[in-house]
Amino acid sequence: MMESVTYRAIFEEGFAKGWAEGRLEEARTILLLLGRDQLGEPSADVQTALNDLNDLDRLEKLIMRLKPAASWQKLLGLPHPQGRSPREEPST
Repeated sequence: MMESVTYRAIFEEGFAKGWAEGRLEEARTILLLLGRDQLGEPSADVQTALNDLNDLDRLEKLIMRLKPAASWQKLLGLPHPQGRSPREEPST
C-alpha cells in the first residue's frame, strides 16, 4: 500500500498541509510572545483578530513591524478601545 501512487499523493498532501498549519501557528505564537512583552496582554478583540490571520506572509510582516508599534490595535489596524494606549503620550 505504501508504494501506491494514490497513497503517496494523499500522504504528501497531508504532510504539506500540516507543515503549513504548523508554520502559521508558530508565527502566531512568536507574535503573541513578543507582543505581550512589548504591548501587554492583547484584548479579546485583538486575540480574535490574531487567531483569524491565516496568511503567513502577513504574520511575518506583523512580527517585523512589532518593534515600532505603539499598540496591538495600531499594529493590526483595529479601532482603539476607549481610552489611550499605555505607550501613547497624552495630548496637550
